[in-house]
Amino acid sequence: MSNGVALQACSPMQSGLPDERNIVASWPDGVDVPVVSVLCHTFNQADFLHAALSGILKQKTDFPFEVILRDDASEDGSRDIVLDYARRYPRIIRPVIEEENQFRLGVKPISATFSLASGEFLAFCEGDDYWLHDDKLQIQVDFMKARPDCGLVHGNFLHLFDIDGVWKTRVALRSRRQLRHRCGSIYAAMLQANRIQTCTVLCRRRLVSEYRRSGLGVDGYAVGDWPLSLYISHESQVGYINRPIAAYRRVPGSITNSGHAAAVERAFDAVRMTDDFCDFFRDEAGVRWAGLLSQYRGLLWLTYRAGDIGRFEQAWEWLARYAPRALDGVWARGMNATIRHAFARRQFLGLVDWCISIKHRCEFS
Repeated sequence: MSNGVALQACSPMQSGLPDERNIVASWPDGVDVPVVSVLCHTFNQADFLHAALSGILKQKTDFPFEVILRDDASEDGSRDIVLDYARRYPRIIRPVIEEENQFRLGVKPISATFSLASGEFLAFCEGDDYWLHDDKLQIQVDFMKARPDCGLVHGNFLHLFDIDGVWKTRVALRSRRQLRHRCGSIYAAMLQANRIQTCTVLCRRRLVSEYRRSGLGVDGYAVGDWPLSLYISHESQVGYINRPIAAYRRVPGSITNSGHAAAVERAFDAVRMTDDFCDFFRDEAGVRWAGLLSQYRGLLWLTYRAGDIGRFEQAWEWLARYAPRALDGVWARGMNATIRHAFARRQFLGLVDWCISIKHRCEFS
C-alpha cells in the first residue's frame, strides 16, 4: 500500500439534514449493534457544531452507526444544540452532558466517552471540525475489512484558517514531502511528529482498548490523539486515503491553538511521551534519538517564540550535546543571539509573523 487509497478530489459538503428515518431505513434488517461509534466532543463550539453534526448524519452506510455526542459544560449554547439533536435523532445520537468541565479536571475527551462506545470501529469528529463526504465511513470500513493488518485508516484534509475574520481553506497535505510516512509501518516517523489528523481517523476499538490498558500515559499527556495513534501505528499497519475527507478548523483558544506557553508545555510533554514509548517498546537507540531530535528542534523554536529563556537553554544544551549540527544554521544562531534581548527578539518575531501572514494569504483561498 505504498500510495494509500487513491480517491477522487473532494466536493463541497451539501447543506441540509436528512430525515432520521431515512438513515435507520438504510441499515440492514435485524442489525442493531453499531459497526462504528462516532465520538464527537464539544466545548463552546455552538457556531460550528451544526456543520460537524450535519457531516456525520449525512453518512450513507450499509451498516448502523452511533454518535456519542458529549458537551463538556459549555457556556455558549452548545449544550442546547446537543440536546436538540439527541431529541431529533434518538436512535443514533447518545448525548453526554457534563455539569462541570472535565478537561480542566484532567479528563481527556476519549476517556469520558470510550466506555460508552459499542462499535467495532471508532471515528472522531470534534465540534469545530466536519466531514466532507457522505461516504467517508463506508469507504473506511470497507478498507479496514479488506485489510485486517491495518489498525487505523486516515486521510488528507482541508485546513481552515481565520484570516481577517474570514475562514479561508486549503488542502493540508500537498507536496510529496508532506505525504511521506502517512501509511504502512510509520511508528518511527510518528515518534518524530504526529502525521495523523484525528478528524479523518477510523480505527479498531480493540486497539484503543489495548492502549488504554497498557498504562502508557493514559490521561497523562497534554494531548490524547497523538499517543493513541502512535500506539496503534506500532501495533499495526496504517492506511491512508489520498484525498481530503474532513475539514480541520484552526480555532484560537482550542487545545492545540492556546498560545505559545501552552505550546511549549505540549512540546516538553512530547519529549516525555517519546521516552515513555521507547522504554515501553524497547526501541533501538537510533529510533529514540530521531524522535527526540525532532522534538528538541521544535522546542528550540517554540521556547524562543514564548520568550522562555530557561527552557530555550535546555533545548540548546540537549542539541549541543547530541546533535550539534542542528545548531549550525543561521536560524538557530540568530535565535541564540537574540533570545536574551527583548527588543531584538520582538523585531525578529515581527518579521517572521509578517512572512507567515503573507504565506497564508497566498496559500488559503
